[in-house]
Amino acid sequence: MSGNINESKFKIPATATRPGFTVTNEQRTYNLNSLTVRSLSTHWSVGMKIGAGYSDFLNQDFALRFQPAVEYNYFPWTEQTRRQLTFLYNVGPNYYDYQRETVYGETSELRLSQQLTASFVSRQQWGTLNLSLDWLNYLHDFDRHALTFTSNADLRLGRGFSLNVNGSAARVRDQIYLPAAGNTEEEILLQRQALQTGFRITTNIGIRYTFGSIYNTIVNQRFSSLGSSGGRFQFMFF
Repeated sequence: MSGNINESKFKIPATATRPGFTVTNEQRTYNLNSLTVRSLSTHWSVGMKIGAGYSDFLNQDFALRFQPAVEYNYFPWTEQTRRQLTFLYNVGPNYYDYQRETVYGETSELRLSQQLTASFVSRQQWGTLNLSLDWLNYLHDFDRHALTFTSNADLRLGRGFSLNVNGSAARVRDQIYLPAAGNTEEEILLQRQALQTGFRITTNIGIRYTFGSIYNTIVNQRFSSLGSSGGRFQFMFF
C-alpha cells in the first residue's frame, strides 16, 4: 500500500498588464496492491497481483487490475543472492474510471493487456547491477503499446552508503488515459497531468543510505518485476 500527496505553490510576479498571484498545485496518487506467488520448481513460478489505485497525473479516479503471471528464472532460485535472469509474462483485465473524457472518447473502460519483462540481476562485492527490458500492449489494439529499457547500478561506498545510478528509455504508445480536452497552460507548467509523448528518457544519480539487514531484500525475489518481496529502510539523496 502506498500513497503520495504532492502540494506546491508558485508565486507569479506582477507585470504591467496584470497583478501578481499565487498558484497552488495538489497532485495525489494512491495504490493498494496484493501479490501472491507459488513456486513450481527451482526455475518456474506462478502468481497473481491485484492492484487498485487513484492518480491525478494519469487522469484516473479509479483503476483496478488483475494480473495472473508466470515467471521463469534461467538460474536456480538458490542462486538468487548472486544472480538472476528472469522472464515474466502476465495478462489480465484493467478497469479505468477517468476524471475527464479521454482522447478516445471514454469516461471508463475495461481493457485486456499483456506484458513481457526480461530482467538480469548481478550482485557482486562492488555492488548490484539491474537491467530490464519490458514490453506492454493492450489486446484490443496492438498499436497501443510501450517498450521500456531500464538500468540501475548500486556501487557500494561503505558504511551503508552507495552510489546509485539509474536510467531508462521508453517508446511510448499506450497513453489511453490522456484527456480529450488537453491541458491548460497552468496544468502544463505545473506538470499536473501526463502529456502526450512518443519517447521518454530519464536519468538519476544519487547517494543511497541503507540500514537494516543487507539480506532483507533477497528473502524472496520471485515476481520482483510485479512487486517487491522484502525490504529495508533506504534514503535517496539526489
